Amino acid sequence: MSNLAKAKKLTFGKHRVRIELDDGCSLCIPLECFPPLSNATSKQRKNCRICDSGNGLHWDDLNHSVSMEELVAMTSLKEIMECKLKDWKSRLLPSCWKDAIGDVQLDFSALDSATGKILCNDAWPHDNYIFKAFHRVAPNDVRVVIFGNEPYSKACRSTGRAFEQGDIDSFNDDGAREKIADSLRGLILALLMTNCSDGKLNGLADCGKLAGQTELFDWWENHGVVWLNTSLTFSSKAHSDNHRNLWRPFITNIINGLVNRDQDPVIFAAWGKEAQDEMKRSLRNQSGSTKFYVLRSAHPASYGCQFFADGNPLFAINRKLRSLDLQDIPWWPIDE
Repeated sequence: MSNLAKAKKLTFGKHRVRIELDDGCSLCIPLECFPPLSNATSKQRKNCRICDSGNGLHWDDLNHSVSMEELVAMTSLKEIMECKLKDWKSRLLPSCWKDAIGDVQLDFSALDSATGKILCNDAWPHDNYIFKAFHRVAPNDVRVVIFGNEPYSKACRSTGRAFEQGDIDSFNDDGAREKIADSLRGLILALLMTNCSDGKLNGLADCGKLAGQTELFDWWENHGVVWLNTSLTFSSKAHSDNHRNLWRPFITNIINGLVNRDQDPVIFAAWGKEAQDEMKRSLRNQSGSTKFYVLRSAHPASYGCQFFADGNPLFAINRKLRSLDLQDIPWWPIDE
């Protein structure tokens, strides 16, 4: 037996089992990683005990055992993502987008080089939010794609939409302004400027005028704005390139599908170098097309100077739409 930490406590969720170890770490493993459990009842799954002095688990009803070596192997990034994204098209992707993406496959081989184990948590966002950017808008209704880098590096902040921050509900909540991430802060300052008729901006002091954050992003999405990252999942900074390469076929397919549809031109706003590089790579076969326009700016996290270096990026989007005789995006929510 190798010198591995021992299991000391089990906690079962709806989709995962959390195994607390005697070294203070935990393993969070999707139940799909245990094939004998796939057709088991909830009661059978939970009838599990720690065996072999903490060196494994055993399901009495299923006569199935797993060693600690096997449990640790299940926490590799590739194992976690293959379980997390099993049947992703039929199980997670909104139905209106299934025809739009065709037979594209995720590149799980990109995860082979990911090193280290995922302890205490797996990848985020939660399965049901991975494709949140596509939940409220159909392909033919997309007018603008705001392209960011990657999900937030904290699970509680990651919602599936670029720049939306999951640990903030209302901007009027006590302490909400203090915990706004730099990325969202830059975006909110740009938004406040769109509603600043006298040219005077009081920092974030006016953000209490806004609706709740979810309602705000829903409003934008209802008006054809997709908030998309270069990758839809995150586990650690060390795995950023792995996640981006995993999602690259999907992102490329989405971007080119929007360009090739029989609709008005789509505006891509690439915010930050990573987004701009990925956009350039995705559109390399669209040279000469008049069905899209790319607007580039610094990442909103650089709101102190670079994000607004060429003016307000939200104004720039509407200027481009007007130049194409297309309707503005109503960035500031109003009662309809």
